[in-house]
Amino acid sequence: MSLVLFSSNLGFKLKTLNLYPNKINLNLAYKWLIIFVPFTIIIGNFALNVNLILVDIIFIYLLLKGKIQFNKNFIYLLFFIFIVFVINNILSSDLYLSGKASLGILKYLIFFLAFLLFLGNSNYRKDYFKILFYLILFVTFDVLIQYGVGFDLFGNEYSTAHGKRLSGPFGDEYVVGAYLSKLFFLGIPFLITYTKNYNIYLLYLLLMMSTIFLTQERSAFFISLLATTFFIIFFKAQIKHKIFLILSLIAVVTVFMKFDESSFKKYFDQTVLQLGFSTELHYRKKNNDHLAHNLNTFWDSRYGAHFLTAYEIFKDNKIFGSGVKTFRKNCTLTKYENIDSKYVDKRCNTHPHNLYYEILSEGGLLMFLPFCLIIIYLVFNNIKSLLNKYDIKILINIGLLIIFFFPIQTTGSFFSTFNGVFYWIALAIIINNMNLKIFSKSFQKI
Repeated sequence: MSLVLFSSNLGFKLKTLNLYPNKINLNLAYKWLIIFVPFTIIIGNFALNVNLILVDIIFIYLLLKGKIQFNKNFIYLLFFIFIVFVINNILSSDLYLSGKASLGILKYLIFFLAFLLFLGNSNYRKDYFKILFYLILFVTFDVLIQYGVGFDLFGNEYSTAHGKRLSGPFGDEYVVGAYLSKLFFLGIPFLITYTKNYNIYLLYLLLMMSTIFLTQERSAFFISLLATTFFIIFFKAQIKHKIFLILSLIAVVTVFMKFDESSFKKYFDQTVLQLGFSTELHYRKKNNDHLAHNLNTFWDSRYGAHFLTAYEIFKDNKIFGSGVKTFRKNCTLTKYENIDSKYVDKRCNTHPHNLYYEILSEGGLLMFLPFCLIIIYLVFNNIKSLLNKYDIKILINIGLLIIFFFPIQTTGSFFSTFNGVFYWIALAIIINNMNLKIFSKSFQKI
């Protein structure tokens, strides 16, 4: 039902507001608050939340003033989403956890709409991608400096607790690989306006992939590699340049795997072990005891235990789910001690580390099926558009869809502060690139 909403062109521009001109330039505040979001992601959750709330307040103000009007069909979709979350909260196994999470989703939904409105202005959009591109490069070089000399520009040292873990400007949070993997495709729109030299595009991708590899965040690297491979296959560059990029990346990975023992252990040994392809014993602690056992299949790993537990929770709450953000509570229940995993004692976490298992278990089919239908629609629509006519924006869309919504990967929580914001940024950019209609009226910038 909701998929019909997304038809025709977005076709809106932002308009000068002249509201309280002697007190505050609302246009300027709106623009820079949104541009600053990728910076506040680095600063921390508090700064990010304050930033998003300010953006939301401005958007709601414009909405109440009648400066913005939604497409009629989109209003139906918003109402449906509202009803789904109300039902999920009412039937949740923990009303407090689900209610708090739902307020977070509301915050992100409003930000998504505000960001989509922002992207409708070509000048704002151009400034956003330009500044984001230089921020991505800054974070990248900060990480490379940390790898090379042991500490970054802010004095943050890398960790050797589990390999050579890099954090860059994130300090003691080892998420810089995830940060770059989720944003590096958004550096390409700036390159589109800056140069027609396709070699620069490929060198940029080589730099990004090499840096993400060095962070030793396996999921971030593997999913980025998949998205980049798809991009290279369809990207309109000479074959020899594509081959050069592929061979260069293979060479970089090979060199570091050979001369950096921690990289080899992280990417090869640990991956093979967790997938159940290794005959070596897995050593770990359980209740202060040292255990040694084989991981016969992926389900015997820690992530496998999370997935199995999430599926069992879904089986007990098929239609409405257990309630948003309740995995952390329900996974402790005694009845889930019988999952077929050697890591059953480590089945619990704040979330099951997979987007689809998370929504399936916590939202049930009522939330899972509409979510999947929207993603399927976006995937097939973009693939169809790419096959009909080459458009690098559509190619970027598919790259983003792979990174964020490819089902076979470990992910952060959709409902968390750090991870959640990336999903909404990506969705807004995808919808803007597809020229899908959300607003029937919007304020314009002269």
